[in-house]
Amino acid sequence: MTPPLAFPPAEMYSLRDFGAMIADAGRFGAYAKAIAAAVRPGDTVAEIGCGPGVFSLLACRAGARRVFAIESDDSIQFARQLAAANGFTDRIEFFQSDSRKAELPERANVIVSDIRGVLPLHDHAIPSLEDARQRLLAPGGIMIPLRDTLKAAVINADEYYSRLISPWQKSVPGVDLSPSLLPILNQSYGSSFKKDQLLTQPQDWGLLDYTVGAPTRVNAELDFHATRNGTAHGVCLWFETRLFEEIGYSPGQARQQLSMANCFSLGLNRWRSRRDRKFG
Repeated sequence: MTPPLAFPPAEMYSLRDFGAMIADAGRFGAYAKAIAAAVRPGDTVAEIGCGPGVFSLLACRAGARRVFAIESDDSIQFARQLAAANGFTDRIEFFQSDSRKAELPERANVIVSDIRGVLPLHDHAIPSLEDARQRLLAPGGIMIPLRDTLKAAVINADEYYSRLISPWQKSVPGVDLSPSLLPILNQSYGSSFKKDQLLTQPQDWGLLDYTVGAPTRVNAELDFHATRNGTAHGVCLWFETRLFEEIGYSPGQARQQLSMANCFSLGLNRWRSRRDRKFG
């Protein structure tokens, strides 16, 4: 299995997106615990892709002496405002730049980031983290996150599938739009799914260890076996995270990736885009 290509780049995050991430209690709460546990008084911390800089604020609250907040997008202006509102302008330094081009005055004891989007393999997340590990992290320093485990399962998604294909079937009387179904179904889509929609047990298909350098591409052969009857519409991809020590989170079914593009590699009797595969 290779990663799908249709992921939005991290720099496309809006303030609304950042707000949704903060509101995700499982994900944000785990990051807050990891920062509090990893940052020691007097540490230097770098936040990559800081957006409004909330992790930088938490690092200051944990006792960081100096924080480098790095963000290429204009959302960094909100980070400046939040730093001032919380009385941390003397400790947080801002760099509006791609982290791979940023030159920091000193290496960081802790580097924290959440730039991995729906899946860590999208856009420049892994190259940015690897560059930070090599250039910006002090010897013996801590990377947050430490590693991600990639997960996959076959999924039933009747409602989502119907919404996806219905405009191309009978929406325009007298006009055949069906040739559009092939490219429409051979794409990847970010959405939310529930655990009871899975037709197979989840399987691991990759480990990304940021402490030693993670690969930018992952290949795996998976053999899925149905655990119940149902119609398979695609492959659901997600990841589980270890942030620091035993602190981590799994997006669970909150923000997973329905991937039509990868169905051809799963051995489901040549699972065609225009025809579902039935189990049972």
